[in-house]
Amino acid sequence: MKGDFNMQRSGAVLSILCAVAVLALILSGPCDLANMAAIAASYNPWTTVNLSAGDVVVYDSGTNNAVKTTTTQGDPTVAGVAYASASAYQQVMVRSDGDLVVTNVTTATAGQWLITSTTAGKAVGVDTWQKGVFGYARTSAGTPAANQVYASISIGWQHDALTSAMISDLLHNAWMIADQYVQSATYPSDDQFLRYDLATKAWKMETVSLGATDHGELTGLADDDHTQYGALAQDETITGNWVNTANPWADNEVADTLTIGASSTVADGALSAQVAHLNVAETITENWVNTANPWA
Repeated sequence: MKGDFNMQRSGAVLSILCAVAVLALILSGPCDLANMAAIAASYNPWTTVNLSAGDVVVYDSGTNNAVKTTTTQGDPTVAGVAYASASAYQQVMVRSDGDLVVTNVTTATAGQWLITSTTAGKAVGVDTWQKGVFGYARTSAGTPAANQVYASISIGWQHDALTSAMISDLLHNAWMIADQYVQSATYPSDDQFLRYDLATKAWKMETVSLGATDHGELTGLADDDHTQYGALAQDETITGNWVNTANPWADNEVADTLTIGASSTVADGALSAQVAHLNVAETITENWVNTANPWA
């Protein structure tokens, strides 16, 4: 009985606490869903430097579970963005993933990638993807305040070797950005991809060109692009020694006429009996007429 009474008393206390919590929510007004999302996508390391809300921080390798600012442009060790101000050697809430993250910048325009800059705590916008990218500017500098932008960030973006979880986060954030910037009212279909158009600062849906899948579909097949190969339909000059041992040339495939130039020589015995050899006694059976240089 005593145990039952204690359980009932504990239940009553819990009910009172829940009622107090509900009353506090009512008195405080509507829930700030943005803050709730921020808390869900953040962690609380220590900072070894003074931070302002929106500062970009990197991991401090000299202190366990700590962050700091950097003056290295494109630093690949970004830990996130400070959600609130903090003094050195205090804990700070750091956003490591999410959308509409207030981020301090030196300069950036909507649609640019974000990397760390040479100014401590500030990011800078770049037009091309590169090592060190940690986010994407949703607005230009000045919104929501001077030297600030709203950004979509995902720390997995700046890694050289992406894990499956990082790729999943990247795709999630890409589609989240696409919801705001894509110039299409429909979702992508098969074989389409999302391409960023720098000229319009917008994402566009485009169809992937698979190209030719059969050799016969290629263009320029009649071009003589490979001079090391002989073409059967054109004259070719053979500079190598072709030996056809498997299928020797037939008599009708080889020329029967031998032309010897003025400076050429032929080894003894190489000519047939129908050719006179000047160094050997020969029997002339036909009438030789030497009109150019008559016999003396």
